[in-house]
Amino acid sequence: MDEQDLGAVVPSALALFVAIQASRLYPSDNPVYLRAKASFDDALHTALQTKRSIRFVVGKDTLFFGGERLLDDEHGAAVASELHEDGVREIAFHRGLTVEESEKFLAVFRPRSSRDAGHEDIITILWEQRFSHITYVAIDELFDPDADMESVPLEFGRDFMGHIESDVYAMGDIADEAKAGAEQTARIIAQIRDGDVDLFSVTEEERSNLLQELEAESEPSRLRRDFSRILVEILLLETDEAEFVHLVEILSSVMVDRIGDGNLREVAWLLSTLVKIQSGQQPGSVRRSALDEAVQSAWNSESSQAIRTQLDDGVFEAVDGIGSLLKSTPDSDLQHAFMLLGDLDRASARRRLVDLLVERCGSSARLIAPHLKDERWYLVRNVLLIVGRIGDRRAVPAVLPLLVHEEMRVRREALHALDLLDPNRSESFLREALTDREVRVRMFAAAHLASRGEAAIPHLVKVIQAGDFEKRDIDEIGAFYEALADAGGAEAVPVLLRIAKKKNLLRIGRKDEIKAAACRALGRTGGSAALKDLQSLSKDRCKSVREAAESSLAKLSTSDQKRAA
Repeated sequence: MDEQDLGAVVPSALALFVAIQASRLYPSDNPVYLRAKASFDDALHTALQTKRSIRFVVGKDTLFFGGERLLDDEHGAAVASELHEDGVREIAFHRGLTVEESEKFLAVFRPRSSRDAGHEDIITILWEQRFSHITYVAIDELFDPDADMESVPLEFGRDFMGHIESDVYAMGDIADEAKAGAEQTARIIAQIRDGDVDLFSVTEEERSNLLQELEAESEPSRLRRDFSRILVEILLLETDEAEFVHLVEILSSVMVDRIGDGNLREVAWLLSTLVKIQSGQQPGSVRRSALDEAVQSAWNSESSQAIRTQLDDGVFEAVDGIGSLLKSTPDSDLQHAFMLLGDLDRASARRRLVDLLVERCGSSARLIAPHLKDERWYLVRNVLLIVGRIGDRRAVPAVLPLLVHEEMRVRREALHALDLLDPNRSESFLREALTDREVRVRMFAAAHLASRGEAAIPHLVKVIQAGDFEKRDIDEIGAFYEALADAGGAEAVPVLLRIAKKKNLLRIGRKDEIKAAACRALGRTGGSAALKDLQSLSKDRCKSVREAAESSLAKLSTSDQKRAA
């Protein structure tokens, strides 16, 4: 590793640790956090001027770059440990990273009590953010912490793998795999030796040659693949209808066996092959009926349960091959994949399946919309996520009823999906959601309505000026003030200043929290309209108000302060 390269990266790693720690300890407007974030942004900006990307491998107590340990144990061990325990193995920052995106990244590490229920792990939050210039590698529980050094992937670097608990290539018990392969080989050879040539529709000479090839085969897994391909070749040449059906039944059985092994890539090949042959057969014919049944066996109840078990257990071949299987699955059978999405227990498996279904369904919601009527709210929520990412406006009628769903997370995701599909139509629903019965939906609606600019101001002000608004949770009050600032800029300053400068006669502590929230929002308005008032509020008798005013002053640009002076 070039010492100059390492010297340019170390400050970024240290700044990353400090900024994450500050994010966990201080509010986003606290001067300590703002200084830590500014240092982090500056360090990354400097490093990315000479590099297109900076990739940190996450160890149990530190970060690595290019196989080199970057920091001593006392620097950031707690942060590295949290990332490592949550399954993060690499974080990469790419050229083009903005301060807004780094702010969203650091917000991932806010205290867990402020996160939505059901979104506790860091990997899920990173996944939902969809960063443009930040990527990560997450291995969750796929790896064996007791792995030996020889099984460590070379791309991670063996010299420092003692600090990383992973074994990406653990495929199961090799002895069991070899035993299963040997048993299947013996059965095939015995069948051919017994002269069961009718089963394969081959001549005696062909049987002899095939037997020699099988006995010479030393790799059971390859043998099974080759055997499947031999059967397919025979099937394509078979003219006898009864033998054709028999061969199809054998291939169907082989496919189900592969599902049990978790070898979904092989299943995908077999399924796509059967589908191609199926398309060439006359509907209603004996051959077509046999192929229909074989294709359906890939996703029957037994197969679906086996796939679910493989994915929930983190079997590498299944996790790796599920994408190929979805691509090979006919549209008519894709419903089973959505049912699987509702049945999976493992969060990482659900995330992967969501991503793959977005890719599989392309730009059409036709295959997805029926599943928005499922009784399981968690499945509906994930399907809404897929609908929003696909962007097919024809799904809007199916989304609308879910805006009044009894589950808060469904209503919120329906708002988000509608906002992505039809922003003009979603605006009125966002306004209605400002008075939703659930606080997280109200906060979500306020933040998204703010993107409409000045048109959102009267609707936000109406809520803020309601008689019971100041009795709400302080986080919600702050979220509405910030939404007003984001929507109106300078237009929001008078409203926020009236709140920030309001005299307190009763409930001093509560009123001071509200004033501080208004001061923090003023820092988001930009410009110099509130500068002098913030300077005055920075001398307020209440510490929280002073700190909030100082934080907002720090956010205003130097040019704004000069103009105000």
